[in-house]
Amino acid sequence: MQISGELSGSPFPGACHEAQLGVMPLVRPHEYAEAMRFERPSRAPVLLSPSQRYLLLKNLVIEMRRSLPEISVFGVRLFGPDFNVQLPRELLSADVFITHAPLDLLPTLLESGTRNIVLIHHGLRADPIEQGDNELVIWLLASGPELRAGVETFLRESEVLRVLGNLRLRSVLAEEMPRLGEIARIGLRPSPADGSAQ
Repeated sequence: MQISGELSGSPFPGACHEAQLGVMPLVRPHEYAEAMRFERPSRAPVLLSPSQRYLLLKNLVIEMRRSLPEISVFGVRLFGPDFNVQLPRELLSADVFITHAPLDLLPTLLESGTRNIVLIHHGLRADPIEQGDNELVIWLLASGPELRAGVETFLRESEVLRVLGNLRLRSVLAEEMPRLGEIARIGLRPSPADGSAQ
């Protein structure tokens, strides 16, 4: 199953958080000119600080573990430049793989016999130099009748999913599995879905 949506406002309304934006050590005019080359025009505003982004991802992993204890491994996309922000313990667990490209983990995981996999891709901007459209995409690659109730519980009770706009669900077909990474790179925007779980 693929679950996707976009963050359109703060997932932590009413809470104050430090911006955590570092200041570049710029002194000379040409240094400022070079720094401007890092700017990335985007229609998506910065809605999170780096620690809020980690908190949102941590909460997602916690919610999925609670609803779906059968999940054996999580692949979570993380990227800088938030070098001075400590990762939550839950994202450093032995069953959480941190990577720039979670879908690239899939072939190795499947070849090793790993099942009940969750891959989390996001473009949640926490700094103006980051690319992304504040999207969050979750691939729940699991099957079995015992998981259906857990999926329904997760979809119904997830606080993380509640803060996403334009929420879409789509079944992932078995024949898509070998090409999942390619499909994701073509476009993370699936068509509106039937909402059924795999």
